Amino acid sequence: MGIFGALFSSEKKSVASKRNKSSSSRLKISSSAKTIQQLRAEMEAEDKHFNQIMEKVNNAFDACAESDWSTESLEEYRQVIELARFNGVNLSTAHDFRLTNGYIKRKMYDTAWGYLNAMVIGHPNDLWKIRKEMCRICKKEGRWVDALGFLMMSHASKYGGFDADAFLRDLGPIERKLSLSEEEKRYLIEALSSFRGDERKRDAKAAALHRRFYEEQLKPRMS
Repeated sequence: MGIFGALFSSEKKSVASKRNKSSSSRLKISSSAKTIQQLRAEMEAEDKHFNQIMEKVNNAFDACAESDWSTESLEEYRQVIELARFNGVNLSTAHDFRLTNGYIKRKMYDTAWGYLNAMVIGHPNDLWKIRKEMCRICKKEGRWVDALGFLMMSHASKYGGFDADAFLRDLGPIERKLSLSEEEKRYLIEALSSFRGDERKRDAKAAALHRRFYEEQLKPRMS
């Protein structure tokens, strides 16, 4: 072939190889671009699905308010909340508290209580709010001893720690019904202030304190 023939042949192979590599790169880019387009389409579909679900949730809440929290609208709201979570929507517990508030407004106390009890397991970060709503139900039903217990649990498990001033403000109607003395209030505040651990531990300690306080202080003068 000769030296020039060999060089020419080698150059042709090199050019062909470069062309093949270039073509392969273009195919990869095209393939990547298609994948990105698919991802974008999937994300847009997910956003649309999310927006549709949230629209249903918000419409159900509006229907509750417009119907003065009728039992039918509350049941629809509950179902939509469950549907949203079933579809993977990370729904705020604000909707759960709106729902239980509706139950309380309609004096559906047992239904509200059952829903709140389920929330204790499903939403432990909102434990103090759940206990506060339970206290609210107890007050509505005139269960003042229980109301005191759930108020203690609410303030003990509150994120950020126990606030004595806030506890005394919320204690107002309960202390009058139970005729709590200044000494008894100081005792409760000191004990609740001393609790450490996570929300669940402080909640449990407050429940134990309430049982002890009832047996030693409240029960003897109520019998």
